[in-house]
Amino acid sequence: MAGFGFLNGLFTNYEVVKLHISNPFLLNSLIYCSLLLVTLMTLRKKPSTLLDFSQTEQLKGLAMLFVVVGHFWLHVCNEHGPFLYIGDYAVTLFLLLSGYGLMTSNIARRVNAREFVTKRLRKILVPYWVATIGIIALDYILLQKHYPLHELLLTFSGINLSEALKFFDYARWFITLLLIYYLAFFFCAKLWSPPSATLALLCFSLVLILFRRTEFFPLGARHQLLAFPLGCLLALIFPSIEHGERINLRRQIVSLAFTALAMLFIFLGRNKNGSSLEKVLFYLDGYILPYLYCLILALTISVLASTGYTSKFLGLCGYLSYEVYLIHGPLLVKYNPVLGYFENNAMLVGILLWGSLLFGLAYALKLTTSGINHLCKAATYDKTWH
Repeated sequence: MAGFGFLNGLFTNYEVVKLHISNPFLLNSLIYCSLLLVTLMTLRKKPSTLLDFSQTEQLKGLAMLFVVVGHFWLHVCNEHGPFLYIGDYAVTLFLLLSGYGLMTSNIARRVNAREFVTKRLRKILVPYWVATIGIIALDYILLQKHYPLHELLLTFSGINLSEALKFFDYARWFITLLLIYYLAFFFCAKLWSPPSATLALLCFSLVLILFRRTEFFPLGARHQLLAFPLGCLLALIFPSIEHGERINLRRQIVSLAFTALAMLFIFLGRNKNGSSLEKVLFYLDGYILPYLYCLILALTISVLASTGYTSKFLGLCGYLSYEVYLIHGPLLVKYNPVLGYFENNAMLVGILLWGSLLFGLAYALKLTTSGINHLCKAATYDKTWH
């Protein structure tokens, strides 16, 4: 591996050395202000309806940005920036949107086994496998790190539960949880009608939460474990929202204001030790606060849509959200090619340059997997034809 030694000096491994940020609150504020500015600069007139594809793509984009910023503070820096929980809540939003999208499709047309499996393979597992191969190669070349065969077989199967695989990619546990819910959804949707399948998924989530409390099941917080079936439930009630009384702009703004006040009440109240409401607020914090956060994001995007605007930037982030999720962890933590070259005062510039590189690589991954899927589809067609 001596031939690759010169590469080690080009990358920074933040597992070994952490970044020092003198003013975390200021840098965090500048990051979010920069993202807000780009979002506003890319607003375009485009018609949209409540929770349609355009809005859900923008929500995925928002969630991904919050996840990446959260992981920057959690895994790269000595000092943790404020509002780290926003990254956890963003994962909850991802699961909500996944359940909502699958159940919406299931209501329109019942699940077909071959189509369901093929679509998950192409959209979820093929990019996941390509990213996995890339991480294995870079770990070997840059970090001289290799993994036992059984660990590699597990991660290729989507099972990321061991301690070794946690350091393979800190964010990979989410893929395992997502695959578990996809499998549960498939069986429930095949066996029962959409309402009954949603009830079964809710019961399944409660079992996972019970297992999580006993540490038998190691993945996800309780609000994350409930999110997927709640997204399915949202898909069931959505038609009554869509075809019922039209939700006007003023009502959406009022709803947004009340949601923000409720979130602020729970957030401030949970820090009052000894209060008679302490236990109630503890459970509200664990189960309700994340969903109020998701509702605030959904209402914000909906208010923009009601005024006739969508953000091209957030749409692009949503379009590349899965690919960004797959590669951002190793690129951010294990072999970061950008941040080590920037001093504390110029760190915002480094973060923006690193983000540009991340999205470029995510787009390359999407093109690569699209090409692989196209070749596989063509090969399958030729085989069937002959």
